[in-house]
Amino acid sequence: MQQYNLPAFIVLLTGLVACQYSKAQVAGPMPADSLLKVADFIKTKNGNSLLGRLKSGALGKIIFEIVDVEEDPIKLKDIAVIRAKSGQFEVDVKGHKRITGTIETTGQPGYFKINNGTDSIQGLLTDIILIKRIELKLMERLDGYLGVGYSYTSASGISRFNFTNALIYGTEKIKLFQHSATLLTLGDGQDGVDRIDAGVGGLLGIKGKYLALQYFQYQKILATGIDTRWLSLTGGGIRLVHSRALDFSLLTGISFMREKTVKGVLADIESEIPLMADFKLGISIPKLSITNAAIFYKSLTSGSRYRFDERLKIDYELIKNFTFGAQLLYNHDSKPIDITQKKSDVNISLNLGYKF
Repeated sequence: MQQYNLPAFIVLLTGLVACQYSKAQVAGPMPADSLLKVADFIKTKNGNSLLGRLKSGALGKIIFEIVDVEEDPIKLKDIAVIRAKSGQFEVDVKGHKRITGTIETTGQPGYFKINNGTDSIQGLLTDIILIKRIELKLMERLDGYLGVGYSYTSASGISRFNFTNALIYGTEKIKLFQHSATLLTLGDGQDGVDRIDAGVGGLLGIKGKYLALQYFQYQKILATGIDTRWLSLTGGGIRLVHSRALDFSLLTGISFMREKTVKGVLADIESEIPLMADFKLGISIPKLSITNAAIFYKSLTSGSRYRFDERLKIDYELIKNFTFGAQLLYNHDSKPIDITQKKSDVNISLNLGYKF
């Protein structure tokens, strides 16, 4: 990381920062006090001062962009003072707290303050779990993923394509999400869609710790005899762990499900009690992402019947925004409608993906 003396740095970057951070056209150098107002500022514990643009933060480090200088991760434990007012930031803090606003100084080295005009929190910089730069525009709040995979079996002449996608739109309290995974088979008279797992839903955070959930799901699993399965799940839960190492939540509620078999049998609507475990694992390799959602369903209308769905995804960022990873989809039904069909199905796919 390059180090700068603050006065010299201001003189050097006056013209460049004026173009980068100011919407107004400025003729001539920007005054030093104006530059300090529009640029984000960091002072490290060893006395170095930096001006630039705070981009993000995770796993105990922030990404700070300095004009005409390569981005460099800076450890939160090495920062004495941070101020970021060049945009709005969504900040997750230990203790299940999440707030959106600007980042301000507190006068105490190693501490921060997030202020959104109506509410504020402050604490140790080392308690920050995640910093995400957001804007008021829709696309700035939207995260997405597109992936495709391929496999070929020479003995049977079958090609299989896997298509996956995910979208997440988040605000301080609301998280809307969508996901889908489709398995398409070609060759040997088996052309068609073998499997679909798609869902859309929303989570409402209450005091940063409690969650309300609404989720709708569609499945097609020919291996277990299911042509269509529609499900609606309403419930709530609690965020049990919220740290750099693990984000883990448990939720329950009630769900209603209806199935149609590949033989055309349409079952009655069935009610279930779901138990959902959702986690995201944070490890020391920032480019590696591991997420898992597992739901156990206990039937209320069909005696001893229970079902289990799991979706595990592992991705590694090869180059900026492009990933290589694996996805596991597992389904088990202890009492399928068509007793001649298998009770379980598992699908593992390798995918190349693009995230945005």
